[in-house]
Amino acid sequence: MKNIIALAIFCIFSLFQQQVYASDECQDQLAIHINLINESQEYFKQLSLKKKTLTSYEITVFKEYMQTRYVNLKDLQDFYNNPENNCSDSKTLMSAIAFYDMSLFGISVLKNTALRRIFKTLPEQFGYTYKQVKTDYKKYTSRKFVNALIDDIKKEHLDLPPEINIKKTSFWRKPKLQPINDIAVNAITYLVAGASRAWGYISDHVIWRDGHLNNQEIVYEEALKNLRPLDLIYEQRKFTLSNLTIPGHWGHVAVWLGTKEQLQDLGIWDQPFFEEFRAHIEKGENIIEMRKPGITFKSLKEFLNIDEFAITRIRNIEASAQETFYSLHEQLNREYDFRFDALSINRITCTELITFSYGDLNWKHSKTFFQVNIRPDDIAMSTSGQDPIGEFVLYVKGSKQGFEFKNKQQWSKLFGSALSNLKINKNRREQTAVNKF
Repeated sequence: MKNIIALAIFCIFSLFQQQVYASDECQDQLAIHINLINESQEYFKQLSLKKKTLTSYEITVFKEYMQTRYVNLKDLQDFYNNPENNCSDSKTLMSAIAFYDMSLFGISVLKNTALRRIFKTLPEQFGYTYKQVKTDYKKYTSRKFVNALIDDIKKEHLDLPPEINIKKTSFWRKPKLQPINDIAVNAITYLVAGASRAWGYISDHVIWRDGHLNNQEIVYEEALKNLRPLDLIYEQRKFTLSNLTIPGHWGHVAVWLGTKEQLQDLGIWDQPFFEEFRAHIEKGENIIEMRKPGITFKSLKEFLNIDEFAITRIRNIEASAQETFYSLHEQLNREYDFRFDALSINRITCTELITFSYGDLNWKHSKTFFQVNIRPDDIAMSTSGQDPIGEFVLYVKGSKQGFEFKNKQQWSKLFGSALSNLKINKNRREQTAVNKF
């Protein structure tokens, strides 16, 4: 009899422990998501207050926060709604959390023009889709939903986490996903993209000769001798119709991935994410680039069918090689950005392949009246100015007579007027700061 009583007590105690542990785990999961909301909100606030153009790195971090936060919300809802996890007050509490999450998202992201437009370009991955976020935002911030939620909270006498404050009012003026000015900008950019796409495909196929550096073995050997993993390589092709419409000196920039030996030395070669790169490098295709058809791989000899060639190197890039290669890996399925919008992340140009992969760097850029552009020249000018993030490696210019290797001074002269304007603008900013002081 005593054994039966002891067994019963043990079973009851075990069940109680399971419920306590389950409750603790529910609270832990909830706390993790609330902390994620608060942490991301703080970052969104920093971005919204920034007066300068957002960098590609900041946009990447914004993407990570948005995707992680939304996917974690869906996982949290599934966890709480699973009966096996014994989470109490699951339905109403999850509705309150969803409202809290989506309403803060609306206030911090949708009210800010730059963040709202970037949000619409985030790639669909890891269970995150713009369409689903849009649907959930409308659902969880609707007046009907919020009023019903408040009634349920009162009926159940539910104690919400202190961060969540839901009041029954006429409801705040909900930020729109698609305000009129966004519709106008989208219409213009789609027209520009359509024209750019048509012109690009036509002009790229109008070629009237080979490049002056084509089959120049000395240039090939010198380039190969100087190239290191993640070096940036530039092309100038004066024999294509598309060259006539590209602003600046350089028409294209790509990335040298490295040789098998170099990548083994860096510890990159055998990384799981590097599988697709390995296949191309073993075929001699050591260059990755974004062209109008999409991401392509190319051999150095194939790339050198051009008139001018150059190499630059981002300082200390090998220290963050693994992160950079992984970011390049994330770009593999991207499409070409015919709108040339440097702040969109789902479609990219040849320069944006680099800016979205090379970490927390400030790249030079130019602005139109509604968007930001980054040209190959902007990437190349990272080797100039005070505290440059890049360094000059090699520049060779071809001609009918042959080719000539140029020095760093001759390289800098390519961007003379642009660099002068940068110095003038910098001096103006410094003088303005002195006058204010």
